[in-house]
Order: sequence, then structure tokens, then C-alpha cells
Amino acid sequence: MKARSSLWSRAYSRVLFGFVITFVVNVSLRAQAPESPSAAVRKPRARDLNPPSAPRGLVAEVANCHQVELRWIAPADGTGSGPKAYVVRRSDGGESTLSAGRTTFSDANRVSPSTGLTYTVSAVDAGGNLSAASNAVTVTTPPCAGDEQGVGDFEGNLEVSIEDYPDGKSRTLHVLQTNKERLPIQFAGEAPGHLSTGAPVHIKGRLLDGILVVNSGDTDLETLAMAVSSSTSTTTSTSITNNGQFAVNTFGEQKTLVMLVNFQNDAASNHLWHCE
Repeated sequence: MKARSSLWSRAYSRVLFGFVITFVVNVSLRAQAPESPSAAVRKPRARDLNPPSAPRGLVAEVANCHQVELRWIAPADGTGSGPKAYVVRRSDGGESTLSAGRTTFSDANRVSPSTGLTYTVSAVDAGGNLSAASNAVTVTTPPCAGDEQGVGDFEGNLEVSIEDYPDGKSRTLHVLQTNKERLPIQFAGEAPGHLSTGAPVHIKGRLLDGILVVNSGDTDLETLAMAVSSSTSTTTSTSITNNGQFAVNTFGEQKTLVMLVNFQNDAASNHLWHCE
């Protein structure tokens, strides 16, 4: 027994003082099925696949050589989730999207004089379902009698930025991002100070050489309660299981278990390690 203890003592004396063995265990939780009802497995919410009914009674009237006024009747039945926005389409490819809170539209977006235009309106619900088109109406804009300008409705998300100059001066730039294009905004007076990037807005203005001219930022610009078109995003990705349920995917999440085992030769305590 003495020889055995002496042998182990000499073996452990060669172990450096404070030597640390670290065991790192990475536990991957990628795509693991939940083990209890409280885990994040949920049934998919029933998706609304029923489009809203088409708008009715579309009427178009020419205001001047650069402006056409439209009005229609909102869908009256309860099909689907109801309209959240309207899409106005023009026969020359023009298209505008506006919130469902209004059923009138002033089109002054590159309307040319002496041109025949056909319009339709469709409704879009919260699920992105598009209704059938309304009745089609056709108008012909007259030739311009003078320096006529059209004032139209424009909706989209606002972009606000600040441009600095070497002399220390700066100016605030406003741009309207519609569903089709980016339009720089020029305020005839002082721009409102409460505007922020990303705000959905409705603007009454004149489109001159690609610039949206707004007379009054207080009366001709309205902040909408919600964006005309939006997408839902989530930080937790999901995958569809074989039974049609949604399971949370925790790819990339890891847990680390660290075990520290210290071996040291404590001669003062004369402590010996024994292995069976």
C-alpha cells in the first residue's frame, strides 16, 4: 500500500499547480420539438383568404388639363376583413395606393393634357387580398388653356434627413416614398417640425418636374394612423411541422456548461489522491 501511495504521489507531483481542465459542452437547440404544452408550439392563425368586395359606383371628372377627380362607394358587405386600402389604376400604367379612410382621389400624378384615361379602383384588406376591380370609367383631359397645374393626393412613407454644408449651415430634406416612386418634397412655407422618418402621410400637392410642391405643411399634410402597405416581421423564425403546426426555430441558440476541475499538489496537507 505504501508503494502504491508513493507511486500516485510522484504522479501527481508532476501536475502543474493550478492546472485547470475546462469542459465546454455546447448544447444546440436547433429545431428541437417542445417537450411540454407550455413550450412555444402554437396552431397557425386562420388566414383570411376572402378578398373584400369591389368598390362600386366609380365616377371620374376632369378638373383641368393636369387633374382628374375620382369618387366611389366603399364595399357595403362584410366579406373578408374589410378594406384597409384602395389601389387606383390608370390605363397608361399609373397606379396610386391610399388608405381606406377616404373614397375620393385627386389624380395629378403626371396627368397629360389632351389624353384619354381609363380608371378602376380595387380594395385591399389586411391580409393583402385584392378585390376585383370596380366599374371602369374613361375621361379625356382637355388641352391646357394657360399655366394650369393639377393638385393631387399622394400617400406614402415620409423620409426626413439633414444635409450639412462646410460653412456650418444645414437644411432638412423631405422625401415621400410612394408604392411606385420617391418624390422630393418642397414646402412653399416653413416645413412642419414634428415630421419624422417612416411616418405614413397623406399629402395634397402639385407635382412639378418630379418635385412634390406643398403649399402648407399644416393643412396639406396629414399623418395617417397606419401605413397604407406594411409587412409583418418577427424576430423569432418559425417552421411548419408535419402536422401543420408552427414550431419556434431557435437555431443558433446555445448553452454552455463550464466545469472547472483543479488539481494541485498540496504538500503541506499531505493529502493523497486515490483511484479505485
